Amino acid sequence: MAKAVRTHHPDPKTLLIAYTYFYDYGDEEKMYNQYWSCPKDPKLAERLYDVNLMGCYTKHDRELYDKVTLARKHLTKPMWAISSVSRVNPIQERYTKPYDSLSPQRLEQKIVQCAALGMERHGVWPGTGWIDGMHLAAMGNASRFIFRHNASRPHVPTAGDGCGLSGT
Repeated sequence: MAKAVRTHHPDPKTLLIAYTYFYDYGDEEKMYNQYWSCPKDPKLAERLYDVNLMGCYTKHDRELYDKVTLARKHLTKPMWAISSVSRVNPIQERYTKPYDSLSPQRLEQKIVQCAALGMERHGVWPGTGWIDGMHLAAMGNASRFIFRHNASRPHVPTAGDGCGLSGT
């Protein structure tokens, strides 16, 4: 599919983004078990895509730091993040575990943490199709914090730069 898109839509501004997960690189048994649930090796797929969109739904705080740090050692393409703000799902009663369903404050902290780890973009999965206004305010606060931090540094942006705190 990636080759077909590149062939029929060769615009260099078009980014092919691969949704993927954090893998336990270096532990062959864990990697083997992960392939049973998602038979895809992001290291091999990177040659086809421009960006790794990392599912950060259940990774938080120190675990997120550890997973991003490990992934950086094995992946060469930029990493973007996506987090969940999903709440109760009326059909299944709960789509996301309470701890993984981020409050506005935790979402703000997670966006800043991901930027500090060099993740260039951050998306949210609303689950039920809507986002509470407090989450939007938290995303704005995080964006302003990141922008102020980047604006205070003597750096001239170039093509390909991300908005992450660590890289720009």
